[in-house]
Amino acid sequence: MTDTIYLDYLAEQQEPITQLAQQSDLFDVEPGPALEGGAPDRYILKFHATGLVSVGPGRVQEADRFDVGVWLHPGFLKQADPFPTLTLLSPHNWFHPNVRFPGICLQMRPAESLVSIAYALYALISYQKYQLLHGLNADAADYVRRHVNAGKFPTDPRPLKWQAQADQPVEAGGAA
Repeated sequence: MTDTIYLDYLAEQQEPITQLAQQSDLFDVEPGPALEGGAPDRYILKFHATGLVSVGPGRVQEADRFDVGVWLHPGFLKQADPFPTLTLLSPHNWFHPNVRFPGICLQMRPAESLVSIAYALYALISYQKYQLLHGLNADAADYVRRHVNAGKFPTDPRPLKWQAQADQPVEAGGAA
């Protein structure tokens, strides 16, 4: 491969997505094999956040693990369509108006950063964002319409760049 612009774009994605994973309890990243330029064009984005899954007709429950495959193919730098390939890996029963296994409908610009894609996917998982018109899952869109005023959304209000604070030891012997 000799497209240096594409290879440079891929190289620019590695450090920021790795840093995001290091700064978040809610997100991990698994890079695929490196191309000849030294950077991968495929990633698995692993979210440990609260979203919804379908567990039967009319039955929905919370889940806390969502894995999405991302392929940053060369055409993505030149035009918004074709988009990077987003593939839902698990769970297969993710319940969201903009998801129908294995497809995920996500609005992006050409050359969108991998970090921006991760934030947008997290916003879908946690129901911080959703599109009810022209969605991929009519049942999920109906569910959101029925429950939007019931305080169920977002399903996970934490920001993606979030880390739980470890308990701080209490100093002994001090007077208050």
